[in-house]
Amino acid sequence: MQENGRKKWNKFFTRPLIFGIVLMLLSFVVSQLIESYNLDSMLYLISRLFETVGLALIISAVYDFSRNTQDFEDFTTDIIRKVIREKGFLSSLNKEEKKEDIIKILDIDNNGIHTDIKEFINDSVEDVLNIKNKLYRTNSFYNFEANQDENGNIIVTGTIKYTLHKNGRENYGNIRGAKTDKTHIIAENNSEINKTVFFSNPNKYGLCEVEIPIEFKDCEKIVVEHHIQENFDKTYGNFYILNLDPLYGLNFSLKCNEELIIEDAILFDDKDKYNSYDCKNVKALNVYRSGWIGENRGLSVLIKNNWGGTKK
Repeated sequence: MQENGRKKWNKFFTRPLIFGIVLMLLSFVVSQLIESYNLDSMLYLISRLFETVGLALIISAVYDFSRNTQDFEDFTTDIIRKVIREKGFLSSLNKEEKKEDIIKILDIDNNGIHTDIKEFINDSVEDVLNIKNKLYRTNSFYNFEANQDENGNIIVTGTIKYTLHKNGRENYGNIRGAKTDKTHIIAENNSEINKTVFFSNPNKYGLCEVEIPIEFKDCEKIVVEHHIQENFDKTYGNFYILNLDPLYGLNFSLKCNEELIIEDAILFDDKDKYNSYDCKNVKALNVYRSGWIGENRGLSVLIKNNWGGTKK
């Protein structure tokens, strides 16, 4: 890259250009001497001649360089690229300008892309631009057990525990999650700041929300532990987890007691990025992954009563 840039500069700084610059400098020096020492007017004519010839040589050199279109385009493109990428130009753009530029880079108007998918691309660009203001999770552990109650119904209990990062936001806002009995929140660096909160009634999708108390506003990280309970009928239970915030790393475990078994499980993500696991007619399931996991990824586990729902 540096070698290519050096060659382009060599093509620009040709001998006529350098000679023209030298003549312009000589013209300036002579004119200064004439003014300082009241020298002969002949020197003034020489100064003007140097200036005229020097300017002509410079213009001629620039024109000769620009006449080679590819070299000139490459030269100016390199300069513009450096201004945009290295001088903080992009960071000075507002959100709408950044969005417009990303869409231009994707060139969705000239690639034969259907109108409906363009709307999806626009929404995706919006999500990318908002990602630096999103909450995210680390150290996520999902631990559950499946049992039967006194009537033989399947019941899944357990905890979801993770560290939630505010990520530069003014406050945490609301936590979204599955149905839960209660949630413990602790400031990561100050265990004296802790609170037990309860989720609102679930919406039609089974998701609940709770607002993080004001006591945690100044905490950059908090440890959250949800206590989960899901009730199903006597035969089957479709238990699932849904990741609603970006998270780094996942450790999931589900153990079936008594006559219950895991009949199958479906992972809503790239399975190759997770550990190898058996999920067909097993008593326990352990799934883990390191690295970043995006929003709306999840795992669905089908729990079956292997004895028709009767509890021994």
